[in-house]
Amino acid sequence: MRRAARGERRVARRYAEAFLDAARGADGVDPRRDELNAAARVVSHTPELIRLLSHPEVPAGRKRETVDRIFGQKVSAEVNRLLQLLVERGRISLLEAVAEEFGRLADAAAGLARVEVRSVVPLSEDQAGRLQAALARHLGGDVVLERRLVPDLVAGVQVRFGDQLIDGSVATRLARLRQALQQQPGR
Repeated sequence: MRRAARGERRVARRYAEAFLDAARGADGVDPRRDELNAAARVVSHTPELIRLLSHPEVPAGRKRETVDRIFGQKVSAEVNRLLQLLVERGRISLLEAVAEEFGRLADAAAGLARVEVRSVVPLSEDQAGRLQAALARHLGGDVVLERRLVPDLVAGVQVRFGDQLIDGSVATRLARLRQALQQQPGR
């Protein structure tokens, strides 16, 4: 997955905000999130489709037909309208970023925080439960842990929520100790 640049994220956020308003009025946010994520996966894994839908010489009617043929019966009218709008405005390459921003906005509106927890070995259910409870107290809302195994950590755990990182890994502690020892006077 390509990380969107700051300017692209701002544009994607505007589309996501408008889409969130539309999703609230429809069948609900969660079904729209699933549809949007599925559409974003299809588009991001099909570079030919992005090229076709963003090429300036391809007629707008052909682009609309292509979106309808691929997604029309598989997604809601709201998602289809968003896809058509992104194609019409030459922004289909932002679909993945729009889906990510939509997910963040939907979670925030529901008072939910998704927290990535990286560890070298799987956390036990007890460890995960205690960490989840502590994070819920710290963040003031419900927390969903997204666990990732990362062999490079050596030991310990890293917790990321939003732009914040709590790094309790042994590798980071050793790096800090090494840096502190190198900065001591008289060495």
